[in-house]
Amino acid sequence: MCAAPKSIKGDIYARIRIVYVLLFIAGLLIVAQIINIKMFQAQKWRKEAKNIKIARVEGKRGDIYDCNNNLLVTSLPVYDLYMDIALKSIDDSLYNQYKDSLAIELAQVLPSKSVEGYKNWLDNARKNKSHFELIGKNISYHNYLRIKKMPIFRLGRYRGGLIENKHIERNLIHGALAKRTIGDVEDTIARVGIEKSYDAYLRGKSEEVLLEKMPNKEWMPLINLPEQETDGSDVYTTIDVNFQDVAHNALLRALRRFNAKFGCAIVMEVETGAIKAMVNLRQDKSQPDNYYEGFNDAIGTKLEPGSTFKLASAMVLLNTGKATPETMVYLEKGKKKYYNELLRDDKEPKKDTVNLQTAFAISSNVGISKLVTEAFENNKKAYYDALVHIGLNEITGIDLVGEVAPRLKNPEKETWSGITLPWMSIGYEAEFSPLQILVLYNAVANNGKAMKPYLVAKIMDENRLVKQFYPQKLRTVCSKATALKLKKMMQQVVDSGTAENIYSPNLKLAGKTGTTQLSKTHAGKNYQASFAGFFPVENPKYACIVVINDLSESSGYYGSAVAAPVFKEIAEKIYFKDIDIYEEQDIVEENDDEQLHKFRLANGNKDDITFLLEFLGQKYYDKSSTEWIVPSFKNDSLVLQQRSIKSTENIVPSVMGMGARDAVFILENSGFKPEISGYGYVVGQKPKANTPLKKGNKVYLNLK
Repeated sequence: MCAAPKSIKGDIYARIRIVYVLLFIAGLLIVAQIINIKMFQAQKWRKEAKNIKIARVEGKRGDIYDCNNNLLVTSLPVYDLYMDIALKSIDDSLYNQYKDSLAIELAQVLPSKSVEGYKNWLDNARKNKSHFELIGKNISYHNYLRIKKMPIFRLGRYRGGLIENKHIERNLIHGALAKRTIGDVEDTIARVGIEKSYDAYLRGKSEEVLLEKMPNKEWMPLINLPEQETDGSDVYTTIDVNFQDVAHNALLRALRRFNAKFGCAIVMEVETGAIKAMVNLRQDKSQPDNYYEGFNDAIGTKLEPGSTFKLASAMVLLNTGKATPETMVYLEKGKKKYYNELLRDDKEPKKDTVNLQTAFAISSNVGISKLVTEAFENNKKAYYDALVHIGLNEITGIDLVGEVAPRLKNPEKETWSGITLPWMSIGYEAEFSPLQILVLYNAVANNGKAMKPYLVAKIMDENRLVKQFYPQKLRTVCSKATALKLKKMMQQVVDSGTAENIYSPNLKLAGKTGTTQLSKTHAGKNYQASFAGFFPVENPKYACIVVINDLSESSGYYGSAVAAPVFKEIAEKIYFKDIDIYEEQDIVEENDDEQLHKFRLANGNKDDITFLLEFLGQKYYDKSSTEWIVPSFKNDSLVLQQRSIKSTENIVPSVMGMGARDAVFILENSGFKPEISGYGYVVGQKPKANTPLKKGNKVYLNLK
């Protein structure tokens, strides 16, 4: 093998030496630069580092809907917009060409400045070489899109100088309605209510972005963020925004009238336990006439219930066989001494001796306490165990964070005095949230089945069902036979007892009043008024509780005077709005003819209907001789048949199938007050036709 010529070897070695030298010089330069950065530019780069950070940006949060798919809460993007008007890509020719057009369009979208004002503002920013000039804050998405398409700005951030900072605002569509139940979000943190309880579903996915600190100390993304496609799921609640509105306004009026500190109202669907409305209002100390949704007292505040707890005592007496509704009790003129404490009735009873049902109806403290004490004085634990059996020692398990546990004294574990049993039997020395009491009342309305209250029906991700929630039975609190007895007892409360002031011949209500003395101060006593019940009695659809707290003696404080009228107003207006409550009508005059509905013809006044038919050129056969008629198709021919409107005094006439105007005319001329819900034809009326009813009473009409 021949050796390489010396000249070639020398050339290779020379090249290698050159490479080594270059690498050595490069290394020296790197080391020098490191030393330079570390020793001489350290402060500069530390300062720069403070102006850059990594942050997580949340995707769009899911929406919240009511049970009728009405939007309750949504997330809307808003924008803080700035401009880099001194950007190098915006040369003088570009700026001068489009400055006037830009000023004109800015004045149209953001009219805080005139066109001339915007021109001067742009010129000054340009002159001062501003790289971060504020255009506007909290600009809507719609206006953002318009600004983005304006001259110069349409070139984008790096050529047109438009800088955007998008953030999401959570919007309550119906303002204060159910605000505390729905909850809120602050700085992407869900704090309370449905927002917190279902945060894992509602929250959109987040992604990391680089933020730069601007001269005004705001953090802005280094690049404009793309629209998020990782939205959270939508939550569909059981709340009915119409029921919520009714309950909110009824409670608000009562709080203002009686100058109460706070109150709550809950409406629950009897069969399922679905919460249809939950109102929580507290007084604004700075403005006593102003109330706001500040705390969920319905689930988060436990109170001595007072006489609404007598339902539990009556249930225990019936469940254990210690009494029946007919069991007699001597009322001792409304005063009974237990050890050194005197227990009183609010009023001296009219009768010396009554049965349990009447004692319950007139809310006799003496009567209920005597029956419970006589039954369980020698076995107080049996009374406690019977209360535990119906679930009064447990939370309801509603799907909201923040439910408080009830306080139910155990004679074996807690302080128990000689007066605890009689006082507990009438609603003292024990504490429950309003919802926990309502669940018991709902169970009676539901024939003894206690249902778990819930607020969310389903979770959707666009058109995909993520999760469905179903009614859950908690327990059986009593037999159906016992529930029927308790229903009658509660109906008597309204028919002839402490709540007879809310009796209505049109809508049968049942429930129990409650009046609790909270404390006694130098200014006098303060009280809590409550009412819990259900409606309609014949086939209970909804249960409801109203609690109004911190009432003074001077303003009025009895449950019958303060809370019961709120219950009645809620019940009547829900009854008025809910078509499902109306019983099926069996009225011969109602016409469901498909052809007839094409002409939008209702039963009604003959002159009006014939005028309309002639105007439309529709042929008809008139077989009527009365003012009111029923149009119908027979063999493809339109026939007008007579309709008899009974005008018997104090008897409700039939207005089924009529339009609103005719129905109102007939009822008002018969001496009744019509209440209308919906549009179209009368498909339900209450009371039914031919029902005896005194003049001046309401007749409820449902139109569809």
